Amino acid sequence: MENLIQGLSADLMYSGMVAAERKGYQCILTVHDEALAHVPLGFGSVQEFEGALATLPPWALGMPLTAEGWASKFYGK
Repeated sequence: MENLIQGLSADLMYSGMVAAERKGYQCILTVHDEALAHVPLGFGSVQEFEGALATLPPWALGMPLTAEGWASKFYGK
């Protein structure tokens, strides 16, 4: 069951990252359940990136999925 859930989660993350890339966010790293993008100052917004990451593939329509993000000049936990 764990492998099924982890695989499904990864598929959803990758789908969201593709949607973010299409909007111009350069996804450069994933850390567990985080996706990081490198963008020029003033480009886009955290809300737009969150929306892109929560974009569902057709096979998952209706699944309750959200994303929560923040912006910073440096990565940190």
